[in-house]
Amino acid sequence: MNKFVLILPIAASLFVKIAIAHENIRLAPDSAAGATAVSNSSWFTHKEIDSDIWVINDNQQDNIYVVEGDKSALIIDTGLGYENLKSYVRTITDKPLIVVNSHAHPDHAGGNDVFEHVHIHIDELETLEHYTSENVMADVFERFVNTTIPEHLLDKNKKPAAIITIDEGFKFDLGNRVLDVIHVPGHTPGSIALHDKASKSMFTGDMANQHLWMQIKHATSLEDFLKSIRKLQSYGPSLKRLLPGHGEPTHPSRLDTLEAAAEKILSGRCAVMPYSSPMGEAISCHHEDVVIVYNQK
Repeated sequence: MNKFVLILPIAASLFVKIAIAHENIRLAPDSAAGATAVSNSSWFTHKEIDSDIWVINDNQQDNIYVVEGDKSALIIDTGLGYENLKSYVRTITDKPLIVVNSHAHPDHAGGNDVFEHVHIHIDELETLEHYTSENVMADVFERFVNTTIPEHLLDKNKKPAAIITIDEGFKFDLGNRVLDVIHVPGHTPGSIALHDKASKSMFTGDMANQHLWMQIKHATSLEDFLKSIRKLQSYGPSLKRLLPGHGEPTHPSRLDTLEAAAEKILSGRCAVMPYSSPMGEAISCHHEDVVIVYNQK
């Protein structure tokens, strides 16, 4: 049964302000190796990757997905918010729009404000408040997009979307297709995946990226991550592909590779490699073609 816990505007008064003026923030590693200048062409581009499923390229920073049913269309993630995503999606579909964040990092929830309502997991509210704050967003734009934060994303100009909180088992009914919400904590407390039975696709946010950060603020534990990966593996034959938050569609076997990497870390069998980033020093485990970055206990 579909239900929501609460609807509220995200505003600074709802949470204790976090001191972030000097905190280094970086987008997910798959998105860019360093600063990427704003494109001279259209900020957004898109392509259809299956029947009624489109991926929108958010100027090389992240993937945004649109899944259309016969009654409505679901937008999965809203990107950085540099340009108006709602207007761009209207070039793809004229169906009523539903919006969900796979998680609350600035390259996945930065464009929320152009929508009336946005769905997000109940455990992700504090993460959302932190990562979509003006200071964090300004830092992201300056260092990774090589531009200043757009005026419309400044707190004084924002009209925040109302947040509809969801949990495991919530269903997005688009008419002739239904997407199931799966709670997969790890990369963040309230990360979710979305299972589209019609296309046998799993939208995984940043939980199944080739290069995964687990050392960042609000990440939970490697134990949580491993449990979540195993939860996704349990969908077995009902999956033919993963649609990650960064990078190209990939085979579900990536879940097996991520599971093996996490198991090696937790058992002490992975050769530890140093890892430097704008977030400071950490360590990493390389297994086959995936990298998991984490903190030394």
